Amino acid sequence: MNLSHLLKEHSDTCWEVVSESIEKKVVGYCENLTLLMIRYKKGGIELGKETNQTKVAFVSEGTFEIKMKGTKKILQKGDSFLVPSYLTHEVKCIDDGVLVNVCSHNAHLDTLDNY
Repeated sequence: MNLSHLLKEHSDTCWEVVSESIEKKVVGYCENLTLLMIRYKKGGIELGKETNQTKVAFVSEGTFEIKMKGTKKILQKGDSFLVPSYLTHEVKCIDDGVLVNVCSHNAHLDTLDNY
């Protein structure tokens, strides 16, 4: 059985510009999960919306301020956070950084043209 379609190199996919300060790259997906790298410039803000997906994010580089339900926390390289479904949140990049996100459901399948 050839499983090469399950293995991706970083150069296999392209960065998609989300805004002036945020780019994302789908680096893996299957029916129930999407793996994203999100690159932020200092000051970049992402406002999470209420969706039926659950997200786990790992701070690969940089420093971020995360807000959820009135709680604010500074996270740095090596830290992580979980966003349960239907919970709004805000991610603010304090220093240039990268988050690695695993999202349940198919919330990002519209971005897979370059995968």
